[in-house]
Amino acid sequence: MSDVIARKGSEGYCSEYPWLFYTDLLLGLVVTVITMILVGVFNTIRREVEALILGIRVTEK
Repeated sequence: MSDVIARKGSEGYCSEYPWLFYTDLLLGLVVTVITMILVGVFNTIRREVEALILGIRVTEK
């Protein structure tokens, strides 16, 4: 049993499961895209809120 684990460890899983590599790559890409979209949305909302607050402050004076 330990011989099988040692052999698998030295070869790496990419040779035995090539789809695992692509799935991992795809998952990383999806997570990156989702994170970028969320950051963009958050920045847009923050900018709008800042503009609203600054606009309210300007009209108060």
